[in-house]
Amino acid sequence: MLDIGKILGFKVYTADSSKVCNGVVLGDLADMDRDMLGRYVGPELLVSLSKIDVVWHRQGVGFYAFEVVIGGSMHDALLRFSGINELNARLFIVTDEGRKREFERSITSSAFNAIKNRCKFLTLAELHRQYVLTKLWRQFIEPLQLPYP
Repeated sequence: MLDIGKILGFKVYTADSSKVCNGVVLGDLADMDRDMLGRYVGPELLVSLSKIDVVWHRQGVGFYAFEVVIGGSMHDALLRFSGINELNARLFIVTDEGRKREFERSITSSAFNAIKNRCKFLTLAELHRQYVLTKLWRQFIEPLQLPYP
């Protein structure tokens, strides 16, 4: 998700920069730290936003927030999103297809009324496909020197 965001021209942030994915330290991919994130939001929102797994931001476009739910709690991930409800962000739960029903049950809880219409479910397989397509798109437009963010 960090790589996709960067390819698309976003500044990217991760809550746990020490995590390793496919041999890469996530902090090496992130180009936005907590302090930089704080330049775009107030101190109250920063507390909640800085706990989100992955955040993309681009001036004029806004925020995209991703919570990766592999072994953790769907409810807790949605609570983190509720903490940034005031931020006009696009919200995504990323997990395996087998947890879709759990997401659908959880998001309909009245506790999540404020975010349920903005929160989308994204499978790991869909994310992988988007990553491959984004990389291919970048490889296509770079030789043509097409402008992209």
